[in-house]
Amino acid sequence: MAFQVSPGVSVTEKDLTNVVPAVSTSSGGIVITAEKGPIDEITTISSEKQLVDTFGKPTADNFEEWFTAANFLGYGNNLKVVRPITGMVNAGTSAGVLIKNTTDYLDNFGHAASFAGSVGAYAAREPGTLGNSLKVSV
Repeated sequence: MAFQVSPGVSVTEKDLTNVVPAVSTSSGGIVITAEKGPIDEITTISSEKQLVDTFGKPTADNFEEWFTAANFLGYGNNLKVVRPITGMVNAGTSAGVLIKNTTDYLDNFGHAASFAGSVGAYAAREPGTLGNSLKVSV
């Protein structure tokens, strides 16, 4: 505190704001139980629109994680998002199998003969609720 010779008012200004700086060097990570998107793969998200496009809109099951991620994206643009394996499988014409992401599909199911042999003629692209809502008619 400053020393004053005569009575007076001493003004001191302190910045007490506590925010995350909106710079590209600020990075964060979160696990979201989303309705769509790659499973077991780290995905870099830079905007709320990209979050919706990749992992879908918030639902009653994931709104807490989803809005936490969206709030971070309001201040930064480098969020690492992972969708965990939660026991879901891709809907298909035979017993359910998990196709986690595009890399998993290309490595393990990419060839038509091997794909048909393991999951049948058809399988949903997304495991979980979104893939189960599709109907295939031949």
